[in-house]
Amino acid sequence: MCPINSEAFFMNTNEVIDYFFPVGGAHELLPNISLHKTPGLADLRSLAEAGIIEKQWSENHTYGRVFTGGAHLARYILENPEEVLGKRVVDIGSGSGVVAIAAAMAGADHVTALDNDDAAVEFIRRNAEINGTSLDILHQSAFDTSYADADIITAADVFVRDIYDFKKLLESLVEQGKAVFTASGLVNSSHLALQHAAPLRPSPEAMRHYTVEPTLFMRLDKSLYL
Repeated sequence: MCPINSEAFFMNTNEVIDYFFPVGGAHELLPNISLHKTPGLADLRSLAEAGIIEKQWSENHTYGRVFTGGAHLARYILENPEEVLGKRVVDIGSGSGVVAIAAAMAGADHVTALDNDDAAVEFIRRNAEINGTSLDILHQSAFDTSYADADIITAADVFVRDIYDFKKLLESLVEQGKAVFTASGLVNSSHLALQHAAPLRPSPEAMRHYTVEPTLFMRLDKSLYL
């Protein structure tokens, strides 16, 4: 991390990212993806308390992090590019953009990354640029979006707040004929009882790199049950 100039007050999102979120490897499962990475929640709190950065940066510790669900889903897409090849993908709750970036790398025809947090949108834009991928990035809620043109929906680590609203959204998209890939390291698939769900498994190669399995790892697809 760069030394702190006590006279500087970085209120601009781009300046905060440049100064405090260095670029590094995304995750053990994703050696070919780089992202702006968080310096750690304790460091962010200290900076906020010192008046160097705004308090929001210490309250939202998801900035600059890849969680278990997102890491495994991005790895799955990279290992199985035929799932997205030539398809139109929408990644909801995109966060760092890691799953959307993986879909673009795997040959998706068009990838939209969706997040309702303005700082997350900037992280996604910059991370896509770092990895040489082209994404359509939208600053809006997953619940206020049209998915008419999408073939595939990806949703990693979205089951944190509004859990059952997200469950209803994903199941409604499946009813519309979309294929949904979802993963989480927090909620269990048996608790959600998602409809038209088929379990996915991390590959043995993936598990050699990272032994923590997602608690939810599913493909939701009505066509699997016709």
